[in-house]
Amino acid sequence: MGKSLFFTSLLFLFFSTTFSIHSNISSCPIDLSYVQTFPWDKSTCLDINGTQCCQTLTSLFGIGIAQHLKQTSVFQLPNPLAASACVSGFRNKLTALSIPPSLVDSCMHNSTQFVSGTSNFAGIITTQDWVEKAGAVTVLDTDCKGDVNGLKCRPCIEAGYSVFSKLLSLDPNATKCFDFTALYAIGVINNFGPMDPGAAGCILGLPLESDNPAIGKPKKNLSSKTLLRLVFGFLGAFFGVLFSFTLIILYRKWDKKNKGNAQHRRFVNSFKASVLPNSGAKWFRLSEPPTGFLRRIR
Repeated sequence: MGKSLFFTSLLFLFFSTTFSIHSNISSCPIDLSYVQTFPWDKSTCLDINGTQCCQTLTSLFGIGIAQHLKQTSVFQLPNPLAASACVSGFRNKLTALSIPPSLVDSCMHNSTQFVSGTSNFAGIITTQDWVEKAGAVTVLDTDCKGDVNGLKCRPCIEAGYSVFSKLLSLDPNATKCFDFTALYAIGVINNFGPMDPGAAGCILGLPLESDNPAIGKPKKNLSSKTLLRLVFGFLGAFFGVLFSFTLIILYRKWDKKNKGNAQHRRFVNSFKASVLPNSGAKWFRLSEPPTGFLRRIR
């Protein structure tokens, strides 16, 4: 009886451990709840005849991959079972949003493309591998680090192509070169990270809801309007200051001239006041007659 209970306990422990290991291996290491809350443009996938859905879904799934990179420093998923579990979970989240599951199957039919491997791109698996291949500091670190909304997106994209060209020389046959560049830019370099709509819209090319303030095109228009307002405001202030300065100069010239005329008038008036009618200038007082005049009197 004791031996039977002992073996039963071992058998239970064995199956529990096996089930636990299997669950850990086949479970998705990415929290996919963002799929239902992120402000991505779902209309691109509601039209079954649309051509943009696959790109949208790939970019949307890329947010999870980039978040996984941010947390683990590993570019892709650890094994095929985990990748399959993530794609399956991704499909379920989209189904809840009325996105046909067939779209996920047609766009992401091969889940092994998301599995880490030395054959993917120049042997890069971790961020340390990236640093060794691309260098500790690249143009991505300056152009993709901060806010990449609106007009600030283009420099980041151009930096991505610059690094992409450099890395492509290491492995010309690599098809994931640009994918890795985008994942590193948004998952490691960007301060806001993959869960930021502006960063995802710019770096991953994810279409956003039209009423979202981080969407690229409206943000650019807003930036253009703001720029025009700043330009006209600056010009208005400049001409205002110039006009005021001109008035000040003119006023000083007029005031100087007016003071000169006033002084001249005072001089003339004082001169006229010192002249007697029908006589010369009154240079002396009557109480003090000239010496010659006194001589004549005497």
